[in-house]
Amino acid sequence: MKVVLGFTAVICFAFGATPPALAAEQDAIDGCIDKVRATGGPDAAGGGEVLSSEYSEAGTLVRLRDAGGTVWECIAYDDGAVGDLRVVEAADDGEGAMAGAEDHGGGARAGTKVTRVEFEAGNDNASKTGKITGHGYHDYVLGARAGQRMGVSLITKGTCYFNIEAPGSDGAAIYNGSMDGPDAVNIKLPKDGDYTIRVYLMGNDRDSGATVHYQLSMTIM
Repeated sequence: MKVVLGFTAVICFAFGATPPALAAEQDAIDGCIDKVRATGGPDAAGGGEVLSSEYSEAGTLVRLRDAGGTVWECIAYDDGAVGDLRVVEAADDGEGAMAGAEDHGGGARAGTKVTRVEFEAGNDNASKTGKITGHGYHDYVLGARAGQRMGVSLITKGTCYFNIEAPGSDGAAIYNGSMDGPDAVNIKLPKDGDYTIRVYLMGNDRDSGATVHYQLSMTIM
């Protein structure tokens, strides 16, 4: 579903009343649109589109792209209140895009790291320790085949989470730790290629520039 940010997002049905769950999802989408337009500077105020939404009773995950090409990820609730808003793909077209995006060239954000994970011979798992500061994130990249199963577990004392992204993903997650929890168990992988496990902060730890330590365990079977 794609919705222009300059217009009210509407979910339509041919017959009957709007199902409560979808009405709640629409309220969450509208809340995210309003928050992005208020936060994102001239490009966000100029419009854009809703890339996707994933409804759950715990909160709706909405991904949006503003007119400058920056992709936002937002978690909002049934009443339209926004619990969290962050940039997942920064862009700057020279016209005031992305206030707060912290783009430092090439689309990369300060604090961004990428680590290729290779299992030792005879092992199907690996464990990594690290730290994230503020809006930074750390990507762990693992090669896998369609039909294999992935498990990921995160231990941390802060508001630190991980997402699992499939090969070729534009940032959409097949597992979202901020909504689904710190332990991804027996996740069936849809295709061959490199999977990305992105570790990131949310909430006050992210916004205040705090540094949070973590331990990440990964397995592919």
